[in-house]
Amino acid sequence: MGVKLALAKPPDPAPLHERADEDLMTLVRAGVAPALRVLADRYMQNLVRFCGKLVVDAAIGQEIAQQAWLQVWAHRASYQSKDRFRVFLFTVARNLCRNELRRRARLGTWIDTRAPEERVAKVAEDAPEALDALLLRERRRELLSALGAVPEPQREALLLRFDEELDYEDMAAVLGESPSTLRSRVYYGLRALREAMPRDS
Repeated sequence: MGVKLALAKPPDPAPLHERADEDLMTLVRAGVAPALRVLADRYMQNLVRFCGKLVVDAAIGQEIAQQAWLQVWAHRASYQSKDRFRVFLFTVARNLCRNELRRRARLGTWIDTRAPEERVAKVAEDAPEALDALLLRERRRELLSALGAVPEPQREALLLRFDEELDYEDMAAVLGESPSTLRSRVYYGLRALREAMPRDS
């Protein structure tokens, strides 16, 4: 008489929000849309900021970031499980930003990043924190304007290195350049950014 062995039930998989990016992207490749929503929750804010600064326009940056997620879904089959998802995502976003910059160059236009004139009287009536908020917005406006003066290859290197905190190996994967080239771009980009900032900053 044979002995029946009870097979142990495999443990339930971890909830989506607890899984690593690459595991989620493997599910996305299989068509699991909720896994993409989890990734979007993790990275949307960073992606909007990156795109907005790269094209020097926050509103257009937000549109491009949304397009990037559509591209990730549309081209999910091209994702290789050995690749870091973050590198894959920012490569897609960077390509879309470059398309936008090329489109502007063809049209001979550049978006004016100057903020509209502030209502000084309204600030004076508000709480003291309103002045701090105004100064912070002005500082961000100056930085965005200065970034627009930095050549595009240096600008994207600065954003990936300091905004997204990618190491040079990951930057090389996104930008298709050697780490030594990117170190040079970061160096000269920082110098160009300092020169473009207002002297009293």
